[in-house]
Amino acid sequence: MYNRNKAELIGFLAEKPTIGTTGGGIKFARLRIVTNRSWKDRDTGDWKEASEGHRVATFDPYIVERCEKLDKGAYVLVSGELRNSKRDVNGETQYFYGIFLPNKVGELRVLDRPKRNEQGGGSETGGGYDNNGGGSYDQDDEIPF
Repeated sequence: MYNRNKAELIGFLAEKPTIGTTGGGIKFARLRIVTNRSWKDRDTGDWKEASEGHRVATFDPYIVERCEKLDKGAYVLVSGELRNSKRDVNGETQYFYGIFLPNKVGELRVLDRPKRNEQGGGSETGGGYDNNGGGSYDQDDEIPF
């Protein structure tokens, strides 16, 4: 039986990547990538657009080094695995889901910005980005989503 856990995103950085160090002294990077999609509404014929934020984390030293040079709004491709993490927040267990870029297997590429579509709805991956969400993170977590 063949199993595979692979996730790939192309989108914009919602904020400058966060670089941190675990309690054990290992550097990591956290990114928030926003993907956009657009479609034509069947009823009105108007173009609609929606954005969705994704959490990305890595311990890979080469990717962490590259993240240190990135800024908000960079257009990137990431490839890794879907992972989850749970932690206790104020006595309540909370689950976080995101993409983890494993050492030597994960990938981060900086891409050229896409050109906007002339139809007014933007390109499938183009458009702006939404900076909602965020929150604080505990750097001692196993995977720093």
